[in-house]
Amino acid sequence: MLLTGDLIEKTGFTNNEDVYDRLKLSEIPWNSEKPPKELVQIITSGLINGNCVLDIGCGAGNYSIYLAKNGFSVTGIDKSPRAISIAQKRMLDEGVTCNFFVVDVLENFNRFQGLYDFIFDWQLLHHIYPEYRENYVRNIHRLLKRNSYYLSVCFNEGDTEFGGSGKYRDTPLGTRLYFSSKNELERKADILLIAAAPSTDAETDSILNKAWLKHKDGEVLRNAITGQMQTVAKLSQTLGLSISDIHEILDELTYDLELNFNQVIKLWHREFSYSFEEVTIDSLHVMMLDGRAVLSHTFGDESQVEPALVAGLFSAITSFAKEAVRSEQLLKTIDHGDVVLTIEYSKWVFAAIFADSTSTELRKILAEYLDEFEKKYSKILPKWLGDLDAFSGEIENIGTLFENL
Repeated sequence: MLLTGDLIEKTGFTNNEDVYDRLKLSEIPWNSEKPPKELVQIITSGLINGNCVLDIGCGAGNYSIYLAKNGFSVTGIDKSPRAISIAQKRMLDEGVTCNFFVVDVLENFNRFQGLYDFIFDWQLLHHIYPEYRENYVRNIHRLLKRNSYYLSVCFNEGDTEFGGSGKYRDTPLGTRLYFSSKNELERKADILLIAAAPSTDAETDSILNKAWLKHKDGEVLRNAITGQMQTVAKLSQTLGLSISDIHEILDELTYDLELNFNQVIKLWHREFSYSFEEVTIDSLHVMMLDGRAVLSHTFGDESQVEPALVAGLFSAITSFAKEAVRSEQLLKTIDHGDVVLTIEYSKWVFAAIFADSTSTELRKILAEYLDEFEKKYSKILPKWLGDLDAFSGEIENIGTLFENL
């Protein structure tokens, strides 16, 4: 949270820590024990595949605790040590388990690790100024598993009921927020999932029919999303509509005609999207943590890497790195200019990809592959004696997983 000097003088609040120290939880405007209906709708819809959730800006832990009660494995992060302390106490009082950490998304978010099926920040994004958002979004993408979801709810510039007008607005607590315009948010986001909402009465049904028909492709779109969730990318391919066309139709429905949002669509949430530079992969190598080679796969006609040398290479480099810098951290990347090694570790094995570069997407896919590999061979790996035929079916899986990078 960024503060202005004149407001600090008026309020005495210099940061989040002071807010949690000086005010009762009931007096803190963003603190609510009741989970917002939008979050509840996503959770109860069964949309989330998996159970690992990250609550960014968790505060006193209210929503983290709600999710833990609903069977999720929850991690909550906040910049305020006092807030995290309160969250930990509330967690114990409620009889649930969460992981809470002090993390400042403007300072040390890059060092935070994990892979999540669902990430959300509730009324946090307007605390992050535009110059910090690109790094924030990259970290969100880095922490998301493939085919997972991110939900962000924030103020927009069109909201005149809070703090007056303009992009930068001061609050009574001494914080200054950044109110994005709708177009500004859409440039960084894409509609992820939509479904047509059922009408509740004849009058609403009549209004909706006229609204959908106002656009030449409106009825086609409505028919495609009635009763089922659809991704915009899939709709674009199936219907021959551009994503901007779909935006236009929904904008006319929800804004131009002043219809209630829930009258038109059942669920419409946005996820930041990012495009990453293309990576050309030479080969993938999986090894036991003790250095024994498990499998190797070459993606081109021939590899520059000799599989027999890889295991010995990593054992030597890892030992040298630990001894040279006295570090217990695991080696994650080796950059040799035209060849970059991306390395990920799991309980029994680790894997290395030789490529011309690396990316967040590549590392994410590699980590997920290792996780699935260990689950698949959980009975073999602890007692593995060197039978390479045990993993003979993996080559096809590897090719399919990494082919789009």
